[in-house]
Amino acid sequence: FLAKIKPNVFATEGIIEALCSLLRRDASINFKAKGNSLVSVLACNLLMAAYEEDENWPEIFVKVYIEDSLGERIWVDSCHCKNFVDNIQTAFSTKMPPKSMLLQADTGRTAGDLSAGNSPHPSIPDEDDTQTELLIAEEKLSPEDEGQVMPRYEELAESVEDYVLDVLRDQLNRRQPMDNVSRNLLRLLTATCGYKEARYLAVQRLEMWLQNPKLTRPAQDLLMSLCMNCNTHGAEDMEVISSLIKIRLKPKVLLNHYMLCVRELLNAHRDNLGTMVKLVIFNELSNARNPNNMQVLHTVLQHNPEQAPKFLAMVFQDLLTNKDDYLRASRALLREIIKQTKHEINFQSFCFGLMQERKESSYVEMEFKERFVIQVTDLLTVSMMLGITALVKEAGIAWDKGEKKNLEVLRSFQNQIASIQRDAVWWLHTVVPTISKITAKDYVHCLHKVLFTEQPETYYKWDNWPPESDRNFFLRLCSEVPLLEDTLMRILVIG
Repeated sequence: FLAKIKPNVFATEGIIEALCSLLRRDASINFKAKGNSLVSVLACNLLMAAYEEDENWPEIFVKVYIEDSLGERIWVDSCHCKNFVDNIQTAFSTKMPPKSMLLQADTGRTAGDLSAGNSPHPSIPDEDDTQTELLIAEEKLSPEDEGQVMPRYEELAESVEDYVLDVLRDQLNRRQPMDNVSRNLLRLLTATCGYKEARYLAVQRLEMWLQNPKLTRPAQDLLMSLCMNCNTHGAEDMEVISSLIKIRLKPKVLLNHYMLCVRELLNAHRDNLGTMVKLVIFNELSNARNPNNMQVLHTVLQHNPEQAPKFLAMVFQDLLTNKDDYLRASRALLREIIKQTKHEINFQSFCFGLMQERKESSYVEMEFKERFVIQVTDLLTVSMMLGITALVKEAGIAWDKGEKKNLEVLRSFQNQIASIQRDAVWWLHTVVPTISKITAKDYVHCLHKVLFTEQPETYYKWDNWPPESDRNFFLRLCSEVPLLEDTLMRILVIG
């Protein structure tokens, strides 16, 4: 109460030093009080009361916080010190995962834990006394109105960041076997993921920690915090995303958690989506392919069904601008993506993305512009045929037999193809002439191809897909789709 009435009395240097030494569990001080962590709780609450109205807190609070975080975590995890701790944590600007997402079982000590004799000189109290003491502590230390949490370190931000990062580097660079890394270091990293440098330090060892049974749970919390705070899209965060994509996890529990974290990563910054799609595809085509790539891509496509296909299309455009001919690889990759994501992709969005004009220098100065147009046309036709799911196939076969079964599935497929064809004819009319001076022969070939009136072998000559058994049926199913009025009008305009 005194601290609340006269905060100035407690805000002197000597008092702060004394209270902080209590928080440090200084062994040189012989506690006369019964030895338990109530001393720390009292010190925290006195400091909180004294500094509640102050916007600029002393750096020593961060130092004792870090010492306790890496040490016994006596007051850092205490529910009675939560307000004080939350205010110190504003220094790190970390967006902490909500309690429901955290897996670490022993965070947050309950009142019962307070009786643990963690003092340097514990005297053994009578059981009744301890119970009474705890009840009193409960009443006094659980204020009904929680104090406010606000930024307390805006003026000291740089020096606090330097101090924290030095401690983290020192801890991580110690010569010690990986098994000896303490769970507490991982928890401190989880709390300091607001610093991009801390994220970068953590991600380099994260895979090892996730695979270590002793550290799995705190490592999962660290992964979540890392993804939630990856919000700058600067060089460091690009590097962090690149490292996250290379993490290989086998156990289903870990994989499911990883996918949850991927969703948080996509929410953290709007540009993370495009970067993620690009890096996953490039990893898929590399020699060090991660077996989880398709699952990550599926999660990304589910998370943002409108934007993700457009970014995917941009990566395919990038592949086709390569000096080397990537068409065969692109066709195979696209088929694999559609198969693994169970056709859960917005085909129209993807195809429209393939047709977007790009202004980057690599496109303006592209050598093989004619080849690019012809190959994009080919990918458009592959995409249209990939829209033939098992249900569409079944409905098409039934229609051939004169049975009107699953007609809405067939109708939906036809609408999809008709819309893509309308967009493709628009692309050939307005965008293609600005990309390259394509010959009349190639131009007519592209137009016929998207309308499925070209020679059958032009659709499968690259890799024999569709397979022989489905080939004629697929081509017929696509070529029989009625054209939209817009498409016909534009064809007439093209002449």
